[in-house]
Amino acid sequence: MPSNLPYGSGTQFRQGALGLTLELPPCGWRPTYAAQGAFAVLVAVGGPVFLLRQLRQILGPQAASSQVMVIASSLFIACGAFFLWWVAREATSRWSINASSRGIEATRYGPWRPRKVLRLPRSRIQDIDVRDARTHVSRGRGIVIEHDKGSELLGMNLSQEELDWAGTAVRRALATRPNLDSRRQEHITARL
Repeated sequence: MPSNLPYGSGTQFRQGALGLTLELPPCGWRPTYAAQGAFAVLVAVGGPVFLLRQLRQILGPQAASSQVMVIASSLFIACGAFFLWWVAREATSRWSINASSRGIEATRYGPWRPRKVLRLPRSRIQDIDVRDARTHVSRGRGIVIEHDKGSELLGMNLSQEELDWAGTAVRRALATRPNLDSRRQEHITARL
């Protein structure tokens, strides 16, 4: 196991006979996510208000009930709500990582995200590093697992100390040799 977790870290871990389990906390409402969330609210609320003021100057008092106003306001509200949902989903998503000499199983989940499980056997993993990266679905600083079909980015935007600790822990778990007694125990348990 690497040196101790940084003070105040929300990362939880368990080391068992079958490998290491890490529970990475969500990155939370960091300044970038908070600014994006504020922009989403501005679009959802400010867009209709601005449009109403403009239409009132053109159409007069009946502007609030016009069909153009209703449709345009609905679009502003829907776009702002979708963007706010997306930002909240990213800010509150967690990772659960199971790593052993056999490979890695990483699960991403959160209150507004269905569980997504990624299973990578050790033979497919080429490198594990902590750096800034971009994948087809996400970008940011995190643990990058390169494999034969691309790369995965885990634990985006956690503190550098937490990412370094988790990256080292996952690399060490992959490098361990399996315990023969635990393999026998698994075999016996599976037969029961």
